[in-house]
This record gives sequence, C-alpha cells and structure tokens, in this order.
Amino acid sequence: MQKYIIIILLLISTAISAQQNLKTEKILVRGNCEMCQEIIETAVKNQPTANGKWDIPTKVLTVTFDESKTNLQKIMREVASAGYDNQLYTAEDADYNALDACCKYDRSTPWKIIKQSAGTHLPTEDDHAHEHAHNPDHQDVELGITTESILVRGNCQMCKENIENAVALEPSAHGKWNIETKELIVQFYAEKTSFRKIMQQVAQAGYDNEMFTAEDADYNALADCCLYDRTTDWSIIEQSHGTHLLETNEALNKINTAADKNFDGGEEFDWQNDDAIELQTVQLQGNKAATALDGKSISMTYNIDAGELLKAACCNLSESFETNATVDVNYANAVTGTKQIKMLGLDQKYTLISKELLPEIRGLSTAYGMNFIPGRWIAAIQLTKGGSTVTNGYESISGQINT
Repeated sequence: MQKYIIIILLLISTAISAQQNLKTEKILVRGNCEMCQEIIETAVKNQPTANGKWDIPTKVLTVTFDESKTNLQKIMREVASAGYDNQLYTAEDADYNALDACCKYDRSTPWKIIKQSAGTHLPTEDDHAHEHAHNPDHQDVELGITTESILVRGNCQMCKENIENAVALEPSAHGKWNIETKELIVQFYAEKTSFRKIMQQVAQAGYDNEMFTAEDADYNALADCCLYDRTTDWSIIEQSHGTHLLETNEALNKINTAADKNFDGGEEFDWQNDDAIELQTVQLQGNKAATALDGKSISMTYNIDAGELLKAACCNLSESFETNATVDVNYANAVTGTKQIKMLGLDQKYTLISKELLPEIRGLSTAYGMNFIPGRWIAAIQLTKGGSTVTNGYESISGQINT
C-alpha cells in the first residue's frame, strides 16, 4: 500500500512541477482560413510540450509550452518554416509559395492593423497612414515587438548567415540582412534585450555596423570571402564590394598594364581595335608511358593502356599479356583450348580477374572465361601485384587483373 501512495505522490509532484514550468505567450501570425489554422497549430506541435491555438479573425496565436524543453523562438521558427509570417520570423518565399491558393495571405499588411485584415485583401493608404501616425517607431505596443534598421558591412551569403546568427544570440531577437543594400532589419522584445546589445553581438562576430566597429582580431578571423572593405563610406555602402574583389581588381590592373605595352616596350597596345587580337589554335602534346606505376594507388598497381596492348595483336584477354613478364598464360588443355594464367608464379585461382572492378571470371568460367572477353573491347588493364586481400577479398592473394 505504501508503494502505491509513494507512486501517487511522485506523479502529483511531477505534474505540479510541469505546471510550474508551463508558459503562455501570444503572438500575431498571418493567415486566412481554417486550413491555415490547422497548419499553424500543427507546426507548433513540432516542438516538444508545445500547443497552440490560432484565432482566424484576430490572427493571434496563443502558445503554451514548457520553458525547460523549448522556447518561443524555436516554436515560431517552425511556424515560419510552414510558410507563415509571424512577428518573430518571416517565412522563406519558397515556403510561402508552396501554400494553397486559399492560404496565400497578404504579406504587406502592417502588424498594427492585421487584426482587422481579412485574408488576402490589400490594406488602404489610410490604414498605413494611421499605423505610422500612432506608432512612428514601428513598435507593437501590445506585444512589445520593436523593429529597427541599421547598415552592416559584409559581402556574401556566408556573411548573411553570420550576421543573422549573431542577432539570434540575443533573446527574442531576429534579423534579416540584405546582401545588396547592406541593411539589417532587426525585430526583438524591448523588455528582454536592447538594440545596442544586439549590434554588439554583430560587431563581436566581426562585422562593422553604424553603432560599433568590430575588433581587428574578430575581423581577421572571418573567411576570405567575408573580408569586406572597411573604408567605404556609409553613405555609399550599398552594392559595395569586399576586399577580396578589390585585390582581384588590382591584380587584373597590373596584368592589363603590362599587356598594354608591346614586346619592344613601345606604345600601348590598341585594345579597342577588334582586329588587333587574333585567336590561334594551340595543341599540347605529351608522351605517356604505355605501362606506368599508378602513383595515386596505395597498392602496387600498373596501368597498361592501349599503347602497350597494340604491341601484340590480341583477339581476347588471354593474349593481352604477351609483352608482360608478370602474367604468364599457358594452355591447360591443348585439345579443348582452355588456358590458365599464372601471376607471380601462382595459379589463376589465386588471382582476382574483374571487369570495371566487378568480379568477372570465377568458378566454372575460369577455364574459358578469358577467351570470351574480346581484345577490342579492352581499353586498359590495371595490374595490381602482391596481396590485396584486405580490399578485394581472398581471391586476390597474388593480385588483381582489372580490365
């Protein structure tokens, strides 16, 4: 009886502690219909312990979750991945376009008036004017969401990931950085962090911004493709190139300067004249040994190419080794014409014969198999000498012949 009482008390204490960790948040999510409601609420459940209820008329998503197992940021990332913009994350265009036609909501409606939005209708100019008049700083009073924009230096897609990941280090913060315009749009809960702290994180990641300059050590730690030009004025930073592009341009300028002079060091070459450059055909020839040791192979492998095979006209595989001292081919039976090879002095059964690295001649086919591979089909032979049982199995004790 005492055991049952203890178990019941443990269950009660577990339930009480779970209830204490439960947290409820409200956030706006764009959408239209009941199908949107089902998708959004299903996306919420992808996070452990999370449950949500999305209200179609008001667009408010009420989320309940265990703080010890997940958080609001992870939940809203799931919702955005399902194709639905919310106040923390904007859905990717591909995810939004994958929605059904009835679910494609208006993405331009300001959050302040989204409760009155009804699906895909477009907001009027009066709505926008009312929004800016009452909230010029783009701050959602009810939910405490603040939106700020700032210029951040950078170059490429990797810079975009680094900057946005740095923003996400601050609680409730989310950012979108535009590669072309260099503008970073940041959204965050003003009660949980500040814009200044967020931009400090960006600077610590190695990226100069209008508020903070990154330390030289953090800047130098960036990948080569991310080393941006730190001298470009903020007023003309849009479409600015990185230092790696500037270095490339300097190298090209040096080459062009040298090429602009003729071979006698005289006047500059006329690059504007279309008839000045005449393209010629260049042929490169080289000598390659007919039989050569493969330097890339970990085993002793010789490549026998067509040049070696042409030295002795061969009708089939058994006649392809007449100029090679490693492999001997002998008649095992003169009446039937069966042939047997010996590689490094061992019988054929100890040599693996393969075609394009697939076992070809084995078992009952060992007697006549070499006669049925036409010589004209053979483009090259790889001859692996010595034991290679580790990679090719017990059949290759003396080596392998691959055609």
